[in-house]
Amino acid sequence: MANPLIVEEPCNDNGPVFTSLQDLRKVFGSLNFHDLAHHVLIGNQIIVRSQHLNTINSLLNILKSILPNGCCKLVPFSEKYQPSWSCNFLGLPPFTGLPPHVIENEQYILLDVLSPDMCPTNSNRLCVTEDSPFHGYGINMTSSQPLPDKGPTILAKIESILDSSHFTPEVVLTYLVCLQEEWMNKVKVVYKYSRTGKRSEDEMEQLLKVLKTEESDQQLLKFWKTGLSSQYRSHLLTSNIGTQS
Repeated sequence: MANPLIVEEPCNDNGPVFTSLQDLRKVFGSLNFHDLAHHVLIGNQIIVRSQHLNTINSLLNILKSILPNGCCKLVPFSEKYQPSWSCNFLGLPPFTGLPPHVIENEQYILLDVLSPDMCPTNSNRLCVTEDSPFHGYGINMTSSQPLPDKGPTILAKIESILDSSHFTPEVVLTYLVCLQEEWMNKVKVVYKYSRTGKRSEDEMEQLLKVLKTEESDQQLLKFWKTGLSSQYRSHLLTSNIGTQS
């Protein structure tokens, strides 16, 4: 439902943009970034509402870089809500409502990027310097339900490289690709092992231990399986279990 106190303006490309993962974390703050990246990594739907299309696009495209390409379904802008099965990254106009069944049952995080005229108080304003393009802007983050205290292992590695000021955005992106390849290889092993013969729960636990995964990685492994193409799944199941893909 629209806010009767605010005059809605047409969506435009006049907003500030996020330039890198480092920039996004700096603008959002480390705690907000941690929660947001956790949602991305385990496949919860990321919904961004803003009147600025370029702000939405820059935010969603940078968040996409955290995931393997096969796990990304992007609808950069829609006039109405699109279901999570069709996209895990979604851009919407301000004040666009979510269906009741989504609010009650779906896994999502909703980000409202508030322009200065929509953010009259300091409570939601971003803690950025005056020279930042996002100075005066605010952010509201609403999650469908709390996340586990411990995030996936890969999240800690991403945050570790972002903690350093010595790496360029290009180096960070290259590191992300390496992390994605490492964890997609784990996904491939788990998928193939679970599909080639009947495996006991104890055997699966032993495999996950060998792969150096933890309980906190289970949602990520499950979601990242969706990034395997149907062709590659067939290849994995028809090739010899001992053959390295």
